[in-house]
Amino acid sequence: VVVAFVSGITAVNNQPMYTWNGPGSTNPSFVNSTVWTNRSPGWYYFRVVDDVCSDVDSIEVKPKDPPTAIINANPLAGCAPFDVAFENNSENATHYQWNFGDGGGNVNVNDQSTQHYTYSGDATIMLIAFDDSNCSDTTYVNVSVQTCGCTDPLAINYDPNAVANDGSCNYPQPIFNIPNIFTPNGDGDNDYF
Repeated sequence: VVVAFVSGITAVNNQPMYTWNGPGSTNPSFVNSTVWTNRSPGWYYFRVVDDVCSDVDSIEVKPKDPPTAIINANPLAGCAPFDVAFENNSENATHYQWNFGDGGGNVNVNDQSTQHYTYSGDATIMLIAFDDSNCSDTTYVNVSVQTCGCTDPLAINYDPNAVANDGSCNYPQPIFNIPNIFTPNGDGDNDYF
């Protein structure tokens, strides 16, 4: 939108006439309004003429930097249940909407504070970053639950499907056969205590 504010009008018989050109001085004009909507970026030129005098002015319309939604998640995978910290590194935004992918609905916040969430299953997390005009950008990140268990093949509860060790490995206890007598006669049986 381009808007002109006109003061000191000296019209006696007729109302003033307003003329816009833009973007650029040679583009088509829009006549008889102080407001011209749905304009693209560029220079706009305004002229007002009344019964006595005329005046001109111009303004450059520049686009705003759009919001950019950015998430950093740590960790992206873990043994269930696992906690994830979501850093909001969005740019050119003022308020945010999170969806943590567990069916719990949306969470609206007005700052970039780190969000924490606990997962027991795979999820897709969504962040929408809005600016003051409610222009928005959306980004997603996935977190996944790993198959966790004992990854040591020497353990009695070794899980060949596990990709992460959860500290649950159990090892066989050694069996000792200790004689209750000894016969030091050199025959090779129970010669030593």
